[in-house]
Amino acid sequence: MDIFNTMIRDQLSLFETETHVNNVYITDKPVDVSTLLPEDDIIKDRYFIYPTGGKHPYSNFDKSLNSKEYPFIEDRNPKTGKARVLHVVIRDRISYPYVTLAKNSTIKFPSHKKSWKPTNELKLICIHKIIARAFLDPGNLDPYHNSTVVDHIDNKTWNYRLNNLRFVTRSENHKGWKKIDKQEIFEIAKKNRRF
Repeated sequence: MDIFNTMIRDQLSLFETETHVNNVYITDKPVDVSTLLPEDDIIKDRYFIYPTGGKHPYSNFDKSLNSKEYPFIEDRNPKTGKARVLHVVIRDRISYPYVTLAKNSTIKFPSHKKSWKPTNELKLICIHKIIARAFLDPGNLDPYHNSTVVDHIDNKTWNYRLNNLRFVTRSENHKGWKKIDKQEIFEIAKKNRRF
């Protein structure tokens, strides 16, 4: 029976459309984030994304997240001459991890308070989109078009490792979407100290 299932799976793969390229890396070097955004209001030569070596925001709470496999963004502030790793934040309601970038060099970053909202001088960016644009081959898809999305292969939006991301069309993304289990929501909320 296993041979029969394998044959069917192999035959079905012949008819799959070329809508994504799985984990084909185009570089392993740091990339200037300003080159990855359709807007040109992010400062050039300030923010650089690295493919690995970063820490997950929940790594202190979950041993499986305590690795250096996560991409990270470094802020090389020209005014201070110092570099710092940007803090990755998971939004309320278990959404996508994001980072905050300044649109100009005069802005000061606020403390991460719950009441803080982005201003015209700051930009919130979903880190998985930047990671995919920097390091993954989009194949025949346009990574800047609104019909192209970055899919999390394991359906866990907080897992932004390179090997868990791929470019897909919106329709392909909806086919693979899985409702997040209540237990998973509880665990992440608990780690975020919501109760």
